[in-house]
Amino acid sequence: MFFDLSKAFDKVSHPLLLRCLSDTFGLPDYLCALIQNYLSGRSQVVRVCDCLSNSAFVASGVPQGSIVGPLLFIAFANSVTSVQLSGDAQLVMYADDLALIEPVIGTAGTTALQSDIDLIAQHFTNTLSLPINTTKTKSQVFARSEAGVTQRALQLSDSPIDSVCTQRYLGAILNNTLSYTQHSNAAVAKVKRGVSFVCRTFRKAVPLSTLCLLYNALFMPTLLYAVAAVYPTCKKDRTALERAHKFAARSFLRCFDRDVSYEALLQRVRWLPLYRLAAVSRLVTCHKYVSAIRHMPPGCVVSKASAGVRVSPRVDHCRSLCVPRAKYSSCVSALSSMCSVYNLLPNSCASLPVKQFKRFVSDPAFLVPFLSKCPKSFVEQLFI
Repeated sequence: MFFDLSKAFDKVSHPLLLRCLSDTFGLPDYLCALIQNYLSGRSQVVRVCDCLSNSAFVASGVPQGSIVGPLLFIAFANSVTSVQLSGDAQLVMYADDLALIEPVIGTAGTTALQSDIDLIAQHFTNTLSLPINTTKTKSQVFARSEAGVTQRALQLSDSPIDSVCTQRYLGAILNNTLSYTQHSNAAVAKVKRGVSFVCRTFRKAVPLSTLCLLYNALFMPTLLYAVAAVYPTCKKDRTALERAHKFAARSFLRCFDRDVSYEALLQRVRWLPLYRLAAVSRLVTCHKYVSAIRHMPPGCVVSKASAGVRVSPRVDHCRSLCVPRAKYSSCVSALSSMCSVYNLLPNSCASLPVKQFKRFVSDPAFLVPFLSKCPKSFVEQLFI
């Protein structure tokens, strides 16, 4: 379930927010008074060409575009996590993007899901005074194949909830089978359009170094988005992403000779292949988990020492990880390869702080020789 809150940031009640900060989070009175002063006394006008409307007093909401605005909204809506849901239901919330994930089996599962939807809607409407937009709230069924997708008749405030096959959530495109194809295709199309525009507009006016800076700032994050969390499920997706990377290098260098290899092109612009950047992302994810900075779902990845698993004498550090159990082979493949590569790191690297660790493993002088020592099966799975 993907919930959409109607004008969430604009309808935050100031008295409720201050009471929540004081009672729930224990903020001292002087900080609450500071936040109250920050939120009060605001007004707004509407401008159309040269005409201005009368000033109107803003009695609710938190400023959008500010640093503290999303934090205040999260604190305000945090009470929704206390709603008693059924079974294995989980709420995933990032600012005003709220998703309910729940396994549904048979009629009993549908009834439990409908009950959870009603509880969440009542909490937002009655407790927080934040209405849910029934027309933009969507439901989506995930299964291992299209044949296993069964639509469920669900309602929100007596209005039917639309069921979708594809949904964009936090920038990632999700389909019914959790395939990466649609997301990768959209990323490739966006990058190619952007690179073509940059070449038409700036290639003759700016040096190659400036074009590379634009690419790293504007387009590389699109290709690498969600690499550590969403893995391509087939070779076609990986090839499409690498070809977009190659297209950018060829366009900036004006080198369309097919005899020039992919690696040679990337060396000329001083870029790394995407699979190596993905390897860095996964290594950093493991290191953050080991350093207790990032959390993973329970039982997903555990320390071998805590799990009582034998540590190979070939491992040079005491931070070895393993995947105790997983239901799906794709999860086993991705997580196992990530842990196996991390376990091969030297102790001098695995014991570094996170920032130094990321800088160290991102250095091609370390990464290229290290990957050459890894088993071929691990390297091939780094981007899968």
